[in-house]
Amino acid sequence: MEYLKNIQNTLNDMNINYKVNLSENSFTLDNGTYIICKGLHSQTKREKLKAFADLNNYEFAIEWREEADQLTKDDMSELKYAIRGAKRKFIINSSNPESLHRYIIKLL
Repeated sequence: MEYLKNIQNTLNDMNINYKVNLSENSFTLDNGTYIICKGLHSQTKREKLKAFADLNNYEFAIEWREEADQLTKDDMSELKYAIRGAKRKFIINSSNPESLHRYIIKLL
């Protein structure tokens, strides 16, 4: 999983101490920051993203939607349901849409 290696390289370059849990695709920084990397669907797309049960314990959550132009409105609803409960949430939509007329442009 290249994205995990990219995160590790960035943390190393910034001299940030962390522990990685590869089975959960997560990082825990010394200051208590917790980074979780998950996909919307499993590889077989049979199992939906499960809600994060403990987000209400966090002051702040960042939801980064990579390739957001590939998500449907149902996908967006599923993400909204799964990532709820944090006191504050920041959403990042990143994409390379082939057209400025795609619905996602209105959401950005």
